[in-house]
Amino acid sequence: MRARFDFTFHTLTPDAAARAEGDATLDLLGAQGWEIRALAPLRDGTVLVALQRPRDEEMPLPDAPAISAALADPLGPP
Repeated sequence: MRARFDFTFHTLTPDAAARAEGDATLDLLGAQGWEIRALAPLRDGTVLVALQRPRDEEMPLPDAPAISAALADPLGPP
């Protein structure tokens, strides 16, 4: 059985990479099912992060705009 994946890249600034602090965008991507596949330090100190997540999911995870839109809807009685 072959699985299909989505891929994306994220960059960490030299300061953020040197401090090894958590990155809010990477935290959000992790919550959405993205997994870090590789790290590549660049000459200027920036770190390139390669991420992937499976595309064939029965219930796909919502992306950031969908979560934001859901949180913007006022809650009311059922």
